[in-house]
Amino acid sequence: MAKKKEESKNGKKGYIEVLESRSREGVDKKYENEILLIPKIDIWEREDGYTLVAEVPGIKKDELNIKVTNEELVLQGKKDDKFKEKGENILSELDKGVYFRRFRIKKEIDCEKITANLENGMLLINFPLRKLE
Repeated sequence: MAKKKEESKNGKKGYIEVLESRSREGVDKKYENEILLIPKIDIWEREDGYTLVAEVPGIKKDELNIKVTNEELVLQGKKDDKFKEKGENILSELDKGVYFRRFRIKKEIDCEKITANLENGMLLINFPLRKLE
C-alpha cells in the first residue's frame, strides 16, 4: 500500500499532490481509447525541492510527453507492442497502452526550472523550490 505523507519531516505541507490515477481527465484525445498504464512512483523531499521517480519500462524519450500547465504536471506516453514476432501469439502479458499520471504542483515549486531525465525505464523529475527573495 502506497504511503502519502501529509506533512514532511520539517513541518511543511507537501508541494506535489498526486491526483486521481484512474481518472481519464487530462488524457490526450489521441489516447482516449487506449488502456491506461499507471506508473508506480516515489516522491523524495530534498532541502531544495522534490524528486519524483516513475517506472515507465519499455518507453523511449521521444515517446514520453511531460507537460506543465496551470500548476499541474501531466506525464503521458504510449507504449506499443514493439516486439511482434511472426506467427500466432499464444500468450500476451506485456503491457500495452498509455502511461498516464497527473500531479498538482503548488506555487512554491519553480515550474520554469523543472527538469526530467529518462534512463533505463526510470523517469526522474526534479521540482526545485522557488527562491525566496
